[in-house]
Formats: sequence, structure tokens, C-alpha cells
Amino acid sequence: GYLVERLTNQTWEDAVRKLVFDPLEMSHSNFSVLESQKASEYALPYKEENDELKQIPFREIDLMGPAGSINSNVEDMSHWLIVHLNDGKFKGKEIISPSTLADIHTPYMTTGAMVKRPEISQADYALGWFVDNYRGHQRLHHGGNIDGFAAQVAFLPESRLGFVLLANVTATPLQQLA
Repeated sequence: GYLVERLTNQTWEDAVRKLVFDPLEMSHSNFSVLESQKASEYALPYKEENDELKQIPFREIDLMGPAGSINSNVEDMSHWLIVHLNDGKFKGKEIISPSTLADIHTPYMTTGAMVKRPEISQADYALGWFVDNYRGHQRLHHGGNIDGFAAQVAFLPESRLGFVLLANVTATPLQQLA
């Protein structure tokens, strides 16, 4: 967040609103679970305990900024995916240049992760994306978990196919399916 604030002369949140949320029409995305609860429909957080789902309190992580404080929904996240699958464009307007997008999708670091499934190669890390191959198709993905919520975003660029998984449970094996 600090680098974004220095480069844009704005708070991290204001920069993300101006550069991402507004141009992508992500009107239901925000930075606070308190803001999320103002919506007419919002998910409640749960965790699994002793083979039962138990509702838990929302965890406020606003001060963590870029490390997981964005709250969104499937519709807004689909707009985010469209940009990655459409050479940086959303509704015909260039949001990010194709060359910058290619740079973001290029792996720069190995993760050292062990291969757990034979159809998926070892993942490397790009600028915010894990990059691997699923049955010969390049796959980019990133997930996250906070108390009561889990997310996974994945896409196959050559196939122009993307997935958004959002669950209102602390962690779910469904994340590994995307």
C-alpha cells in the first residue's frame, strides 16, 4: 500500500477506487466489513467446528489494507477477471495496457511448492498471481482466507476462461478446485 500511496499521492483505498473499482464498475466492492454490512444483502461469516457450521463475528482487518481487506461479490469480481482475459479492456475501454498486463502475468519467482496433483505443475509467482499449468493450459490464480470467508480467483488466459469462488466459511477445499 505504501508504494501506491507514494506513486499516486492518494491513500491506497482512494487509488484502488479510482484506478480499479470505478473504471471496472465494481460498485459493490469496498475495504471494510462494516461497509459491507450496509448492503441490502451480505454474507455472514462461518467456520466449521466439530463438523458443524458456526456463525462467527466479522473480523475487521481494515488496517491491513492490501493484505486482504477488499470485500466484493461475484459480479464485481467478474469485471476484474474480464480485464485479465480481454487484453486489459473492459467494455471496449483499455484499463491496463496489454504490455503491462503481460508483465503482471509473467512469473518472476519460484514458490518451491511441491506438486500435489499430477495434472497441475509446480506454481511460480508473478506480480500478484500464482502461475502454473493445468493439463497443459497456463493457469493464473490467487486465493485468500480471513475469519469466516474464503476466495479463489483463477483463469486460463489462452482459453479466455475464468472462475471466481467466494464462500462464507473460513476455509474450504472448494478453493483447490478452481
